[in-house]
Amino acid sequence: MPIVQTAQEIMRNAIDGAMVPPAPMVEFGIGRVAPNHFFLRTSCVPQVLLMSRNRFDSLPPDVQALIRKHSGAWFLDNYIKINDATTERVMHQLETDPRRKVVFPSPDDMRTADAIFKSIVAGYAAESPHHAALVRAAETAVAHLRAGQ
Repeated sequence: MPIVQTAQEIMRNAIDGAMVPPAPMVEFGIGRVAPNHFFLRTSCVPQVLLMSRNRFDSLPPDVQALIRKHSGAWFLDNYIKINDATTERVMHQLETDPRRKVVFPSPDDMRTADAIFKSIVAGYAAESPHHAALVRAAETAVAHLRAGQ
């Protein structure tokens, strides 16, 4: 369902809830209608600008230069700074609002969730050699990021 419809669908009781990062939860009004929050870190929201090589090559050189300048490491660093600051602000608002119930998973809950996530990834990787290669590539990329490389 489009995120712009989520708050309305919760209000109509068409859905019980939604899985949304903190900042979009506020921006799209979902937090206004959903006072109970369970924060299970599942992923990040990837950001990507996609176009064909032909389309990119057809852009004016100054536009190509802007895309190159503000992509890759520059984008990642700025996205992390902005997202972390916004998430911290939203979390503080939620945790200090007496009308809200904010719950974080226990260590046992996290172990259970991690086992489920790992089984899903393993099942995907087992579907084909291509999937297995994608999983290895993603795990390698994450390991490099976590090592600060």
